[in-house]
Amino acid sequence: MKTRIITAIVAVAVFIPFLIFSDTHAFTACILILSIIAAFEMLGCIGLRDNVLLSLASYAYTGAAVILSRLIKDTEIFLVYMMFATVVYMFILIAISLFSRGKVQIDRVSELFMMIFYITVTFSCILLVRDSSYGAYLYLIIFVAAWVTDSGAYFAGVAFGKHKLIPDVSPKKTVEGAIGGIVACIIAMLIYAAVLDALLDEDIKYFIFVIAGLMLSVVAMIGDLVMSLLKRKYGIKDYGIIFPGHGGVLDRFDSVIACAPFLMLIISVWAFVA
Repeated sequence: MKTRIITAIVAVAVFIPFLIFSDTHAFTACILILSIIAAFEMLGCIGLRDNVLLSLASYAYTGAAVILSRLIKDTEIFLVYMMFATVVYMFILIAISLFSRGKVQIDRVSELFMMIFYITVTFSCILLVRDSSYGAYLYLIIFVAAWVTDSGAYFAGVAFGKHKLIPDVSPKKTVEGAIGGIVACIIAMLIYAAVLDALLDEDIKYFIFVIAGLMLSVVAMIGDLVMSLLKRKYGIKDYGIIFPGHGGVLDRFDSVIACAPFLMLIISVWAFVA
């Protein structure tokens, strides 16, 4: 526990400057590095990291998409490039499996494609949210929702946890913890809304923050469970060792990246600020 706390404090201290300068390429570089490391961890989890061609194709796809998500300001144009890059990446993976003479199984390649696509889209969405309307004030919701849900679920689970949520995937998670995470996230969103209300001369729609808190807390927990399911399938404890006591990027940012596309969806449907 001591190691986890120290690592969390150091990680937050290092990450805060990037959040402060989120309108610069420093933030782009930070998200790019995290996404490449995440791809590296996923290749290792699935057992395909030793294949140089698969690895290079995955890093190139992820890196290019993340960079373009910041450079191309027109979302529609970005989606066209993203679709093209995704088809090319998929074709390369299939070709590698085809010509490997059975050494690279198509089921493993299919799983790799799905997870690298997931990693790429979700990390890109962090930058897309930041560059959206009022994104400078709303993108932090991605991190707040994910980490408050995680903390709320942990403490509620320790205090009140009796009924296991999905023991086959994550034995320690409880129904009571999940409810605690949802409640904590909604409260955090209301506080976030109140802060924006005090800082901005705009009409803050509190009920949208409540909806976002409910939706993102559920998504954050599902994102966590999906990554736990994959770890259990391949028999690994953590995806990496970059964060002592926490594991790798996918261990620490699993909930964060799950929240990013859904916050982008909420922003596109409803206006938090008007």
